[in-house]
Amino acid sequence: ADYVSSRNVTPVETAEVELADGTGSWNLRVDEPNWGRYLILVEDEKGGHRAGKVVYIDWPGWAGRGGGENPSGAAMLTLGADREVYHPGDRAVVTIPTSAVGRGLVSLESASRILRTEWVEGNGGTVRYAFTVTADMAPNIYVHVTFVQPHLAADNDLPIRLYGVIPIRVEDPATHLRPVLEVPKSFEPESTAHLAVREAKGRPMTYTVAVVDEGLLGLTGFATPDPWKWFYRRQALGVRTWDLYDQVAGALSGRLERLLAIGGDQNVQVKPGQERANRFPPLVRFLGPFQLAAGATGRHELEIPQYVGAVRVMVVAGSGRAFGATDARVLVKKPVMILGTLPRVMGPGEEVALPVSVFVMDRSIRTVTVRATVSGALELRGAGERSLRFDGPGDGLVRFSVAAGDRTGIGRVELVARGGGETVRQSIELDVRSPALPVVDVHAHVLEPGASRKIAPPLPGVEGSASSSLEVSTVPPLDLGRRLTSLIHYPYGCVEQTTSAAFAQLAIARVVDLSPKSAAAAEEHVRAAIQRLPSFQNPDGSFAYWPVAGGFAPARRDATDDWVTSWAGQFLVSAKRAGYQVPSEMLDRWRSYQASQARAWVSGLDRSQLIQAERLYTLALARKPELGAMNRLRETEHLAPTAAWRLAAAYQLAGQPETAAALVKGLPVRFKPYRELGGTLGSELRDRAMALESLAVLGQSGRAAPLVEDLSEALSSRRWLSTQDTAWILLAMARAAAGPGPRFRYRWLGGAEERVEATRPVWRRELPLGEGRSGKLALTNDGQGLLYARLLVAGVPRPGEERPSAQGMRLEVGYEDMDGDAVDPVRVVQGEDFRILLTVRNTGRRGDYENVALTVPVAAGWEIHNARLGGGADRAGVYRDVRDDRVNLFFDLPAGGERRFEVLVHASYEGRFWQPMIEVHTMYDASLNARVPGRWVEVVRPGAD
Repeated sequence: ADYVSSRNVTPVETAEVELADGTGSWNLRVDEPNWGRYLILVEDEKGGHRAGKVVYIDWPGWAGRGGGENPSGAAMLTLGADREVYHPGDRAVVTIPTSAVGRGLVSLESASRILRTEWVEGNGGTVRYAFTVTADMAPNIYVHVTFVQPHLAADNDLPIRLYGVIPIRVEDPATHLRPVLEVPKSFEPESTAHLAVREAKGRPMTYTVAVVDEGLLGLTGFATPDPWKWFYRRQALGVRTWDLYDQVAGALSGRLERLLAIGGDQNVQVKPGQERANRFPPLVRFLGPFQLAAGATGRHELEIPQYVGAVRVMVVAGSGRAFGATDARVLVKKPVMILGTLPRVMGPGEEVALPVSVFVMDRSIRTVTVRATVSGALELRGAGERSLRFDGPGDGLVRFSVAAGDRTGIGRVELVARGGGETVRQSIELDVRSPALPVVDVHAHVLEPGASRKIAPPLPGVEGSASSSLEVSTVPPLDLGRRLTSLIHYPYGCVEQTTSAAFAQLAIARVVDLSPKSAAAAEEHVRAAIQRLPSFQNPDGSFAYWPVAGGFAPARRDATDDWVTSWAGQFLVSAKRAGYQVPSEMLDRWRSYQASQARAWVSGLDRSQLIQAERLYTLALARKPELGAMNRLRETEHLAPTAAWRLAAAYQLAGQPETAAALVKGLPVRFKPYRELGGTLGSELRDRAMALESLAVLGQSGRAAPLVEDLSEALSSRRWLSTQDTAWILLAMARAAAGPGPRFRYRWLGGAEERVEATRPVWRRELPLGEGRSGKLALTNDGQGLLYARLLVAGVPRPGEERPSAQGMRLEVGYEDMDGDAVDPVRVVQGEDFRILLTVRNTGRRGDYENVALTVPVAAGWEIHNARLGGGADRAGVYRDVRDDRVNLFFDLPAGGERRFEVLVHASYEGRFWQPMIEVHTMYDASLNARVPGRWVEVVRPGAD
């Protein structure tokens, strides 16, 4: 049956309530016959915050009527209970509204079975049904009532059969443990803390103890785990009920809405290689489990490290069917405490003033001496010791000058304060890095059988940033080191680039002999990509270009991107086949989306045909081929060659090799030069790689050989390749490349000679570097064929080596304070906020630019205000990615158009810093770019000249 309902709100009474200590009360009286449903609204006149609640005012016996969530349902029967929570032995009373004639079947049901049934007679009012609560009813049962009126009754307009259900919450006191935690009010850093645990009633139990930094817990709002709430959470009704009453004796035709929202979901929530500095080492300790005898007390010792702050001590206990938890907040402090702060990162040659706050809690302490020492990539300028005089409890500030040397790496600062017999320490770590991307120099050589070669290349970049690797193969070189480095270090995190970097590493394992360390790093990279991809997936199974989790995806980008949906799915299917754990739910939703889109596809332009062909290929790869859609695409007039190549591979995987061979007969393997900035992100090289992979799937190695040589040459050249180009070429080469493993000897940096007999056609190893500024390699070919050797040395360039650029784009950068006045960033005052203003213009002749990336790094002494945290949104950005030291903005740029952006920063640290180069470019064609070189800037103390 269909019913028309509407909502009408008429003000009944308004009053002002004075609050005392945040609470107040208001008395409301409603007389008969005005009883019914009322909405009570409370509003803060100053803040504007409003809260409301719907209440039902009626006779006391009908109070449960107001609990119904949808009173407009025709079949609803609203039940009431006399208490919210019951204990075993209590008498529970359920009120059932009835008509004058009729019977009700009352059923007491748990999560899995029917406990009891009984008939009750209607009396025209409220029937009070009572029963005794037992322990086996915990944590809850449901009282289910079916009330049936006589078939020809006409004294009311209700359906002849009504439903009602109400949960009855049951708590057994015997299932509660009451652990008691005894801890002091505070701990001292670098000392042994003592704590004791017992049960309030002396019951035996098993328990664990966790001590965790409160700041760390506060990041996610972590609550102390309570196992009782988990094991005794409300259970969903597991008894399913059917009847034929509507079909046999239904006096009300049509479909009755079933309004039995049972519950049971109260604990379901929507969940949204290089060494790095441990910038904020938290205090995290876990002890146990421990067995506690009846009446006993467990005593424990805890070593408190060098730490100042607050921790939460959490105890979680269990014994049989009983559980409990407790916690305590404890300060970690001493009579003398210090707090030094540094930027999150620094660059070579930068200098910063290290402020150290000193806090004295004991009035007997008069003098505190602070000493600073540095190690690693940092240097101390000036005095390393400062003293402060105190007349009583209070705080003071001392400063030290810390500089980053000419090398990168981890820098460490050790602070030690002494006074009044007390000693306190603090350690600070930070990364000294160059904001520039690494450059790679390749030294390539071809060795005849028996030939030897010596190579001694200089190491590029600043000291400490260099790395080297050796790649030797019996097939034309793939330049894996340089190309993989560019993929892995690509600075953005869209789904295409995330997938491309991981897919390439997954693919090359077939043909490359890696060291155990490199193989483990590649596996970890693949696993990390698998864990990250769910953040890009839409509810329908498709993938978006940027993450959709957390609500930060922009309106245009949270829509489905069909090309990257196929690309990500192809990677996930391949990873699962390779033995990686891939969430089955993610793959199932992806397969469902791909199949529905494949069936719904209608013929379109070349791009549309390629997207459909790749979609069909991925379904065939996942062993779910859509043969009907494949046949429709094959019969399309003027089928694009790239689409035909991918469709042929799909037929081959679907078990139809004759159809596949017929499709590729006479197809070209060379394509006209082009480059897409969006869409399928294609280029002629990417298309040739797809053709090569299709030939490898079809087993046509003869036609594949020329393509292998051409693509190898492209990989080994200095030509710029997009992430899509690089990943597809490496994927295709890994399928097609074949040959014996290289046999050779090498000596690195004058060390012992290593003899290699590889089992795969490509051998690659990372080479350790010494203290010098050059490498020395001696290599001998012991095989019977040509040997392709490539020594790669990489490093990060020094600041100031950038050059301005404006190719098809123009970038303007300005600075202004919060009042809109111009600011010279070369010298700003500590504590001030200002804006970086950026204008990007499309000055080229290639039409609209898609997937434009603007990178805005900031000086180490400046800190970025994240608009997301403040609730604001970027004025013009499509997608904003805020990092510690930079903001990445991604957008499209129409032909002849411009986009304006601003980044709000704060001058936080006194010192001299390098403001890195600001760059904008299209992600899939680096020839379209603009750059503003970096420069030195200074942050000065307020009042400085």
